[in-house]
Amino acid sequence: MRDTFVFGAAAAAISIAIPTMAGATPLPFDTVYSIDVPNTAIAGFTGPYGFATVHLVDATDAVVTFVGNTVGANVFTFTEMALNVNSSSFTADVVSFIPVGSATPTYTLKTGQNVSSFGNFDLFFKATPNGASARVSEAVVDIHDNGAGWTESDLVLIPDAKSFDLAMHVIVNTGGTTGFAGDGSHTEICPNGGTPPTCSTTRSGPPGVPEPLSLAILGTGLLGLGLAKRRS
Repeated sequence: MRDTFVFGAAAAAISIAIPTMAGATPLPFDTVYSIDVPNTAIAGFTGPYGFATVHLVDATDAVVTFVGNTVGANVFTFTEMALNVNSSSFTADVVSFIPVGSATPTYTLKTGQNVSSFGNFDLFFKATPNGASARVSEAVVDIHDNGAGWTESDLVLIPDAKSFDLAMHVIVNTGGTTGFAGDGSHTEICPNGGTPPTCSTTRSGPPGVPEPLSLAILGTGLLGLGLAKRRS
């Protein structure tokens, strides 16, 4: 829709069409899980040991990004990831990772895997080799739902019988100590500003008139009105 402003004198009229900003589309919020519940093997180290961010690409595609964390002098990386997907039919794969050990891991997907004290998970990405040499600082898992999908990022995962949505195999520093950790809490964030569920919007139409042109149009209109007044 365009707004039309008319400036002019008695004998002539000047019409200038200005496109207005089109309706804006809200951006989806992301859900960030804090992986801060340790098993006994790493309970002596203060977490969080990492985070997992769920981003909803569209209704049927989600990306889960696992990252390690640093707390004080301790650097936490990881080798394997587990998660429960809120879907009865889906596909998933590790699409990228950042290795920081001496070996580059390959991942094998296992289903219905028990992970330490955190219960059974739909997906468990087993790393080969499995140890500190194959540790990574980040890994990205792509999930595609074969059904209706999800409406929000916090609906992509679902807790298991022990109330954990996901877990990871944690490597402490260079690998002297390893263990598992699960999520203890999660929060929603807006990647481009705002407060969930109302995140900042992205412009879906043509931009508005630049400010200098707006001022020039305003000046022309005032001049036209002035001329009209003097001629009346």
